[in-house]
Amino acid sequence: AARATSASLPIPVDVIDIAPWGRPGRDGSASGVYAEIFRRLGELSGYKLDLRLTPIKRAVTEVGAGLAKATMMLERADLNNSAVVVGTVSTLELEVWLPAGSPIKSLDQLSGKVVATLRGPAYHEEIDSNNRIVKIAVNGAVQQLEMLRQGRVDGALGVRQNFLVAMIRLG
Repeated sequence: AARATSASLPIPVDVIDIAPWGRPGRDGSASGVYAEIFRRLGELSGYKLDLRLTPIKRAVTEVGAGLAKATMMLERADLNNSAVVVGTVSTLELEVWLPAGSPIKSLDQLSGKVVATLRGPAYHEEIDSNNRIVKIAVNGAVQQLEMLRQGRVDGALGVRQNFLVAMIRLG
């Protein structure tokens, strides 16, 4: 009886608004990899989930305040302080995308260079704590690649899946 009562109330879940992980579907509802995983979790558990597309920073805040009951994203210290880490969905490799012909061949060569990163996620201690790399936080991979194409940054740091979706959007 308790399960049936709980299952009738939608549980708020924040799906990060970064394609391909989360994006608006054709009908405006949450779509993408994480949305599909949450839908399947809802089906298997018998609980109705209210999937809401949310920027990373807000998802962290909402989980911490109890306004959202779950989210999925890259590991973040500020999220880990207020959430229970359940497990790894997928391991993604970080890449630095560079303009054609760039002489940069290693992380050390990014010293003094300007790199566009996504606002929110922690990347890797070697990158996050490196103050010699100038990091500019932006809202999405499309913006990262646009800045790279315009020569406003020397590189774009992220995961291949985000960049591939951004390339499709940019044509």
